[in-house]
Amino acid sequence: MDPFLIQINAFVEKTKGQMNEVVRSSVFKLAVHIISTSPVGNPNLWKTPAPKGYVGGRFRANWQIGIGAAPAGVIDAIDQSDGGSDTQMKILSNIPKTDAAGKIYWLVNNLPYAERLEKGWSYKQAPNGMVGLAIADWQNIVDKAVIDAAGGPQVWRDQNRFAVNRRRSGAIKAASIRSNP
Repeated sequence: MDPFLIQINAFVEKTKGQMNEVVRSSVFKLAVHIISTSPVGNPNLWKTPAPKGYVGGRFRANWQIGIGAAPAGVIDAIDQSDGGSDTQMKILSNIPKTDAAGKIYWLVNNLPYAERLEKGWSYKQAPNGMVGLAIADWQNIVDKAVIDAAGGPQVWRDQNRFAVNRRRSGAIKAASIRSNP
């Protein structure tokens, strides 16, 4: 096989792997942002007493991920783990490791009071909701995933500097060719 073709194929495979890594990491970090900021019922903060036997953490446990379609229904579970780590690991286990790119991901909470919580109903724990804040941070999440997939900040800077310098020199050459009759 032609050595150049071997290099091209290796580059394509590396790029596919990095693309999957960026998607997997970005989807997971978005989920972590949402889950970790999801309120866990604390009757000490409520205006009215909690129902007898109430245990907080149902809302946090009800975050579900779907690929290609939104999951339906609710989960009969409680998550009082630190930052919702139990639910986070459940989400991560459902994001493909090798074929993550090119799919549509749904992160949903189907509890009837989910929309109220997003609109600030838990004014002491999540006054600005969870999803909107995570969406506002989406570009930062993706940027960090890209940098990590490239091998970290230094590698990314080095690769980016090379690409920028290559484009600049190409633009200079193109400009000088156009300006010379």
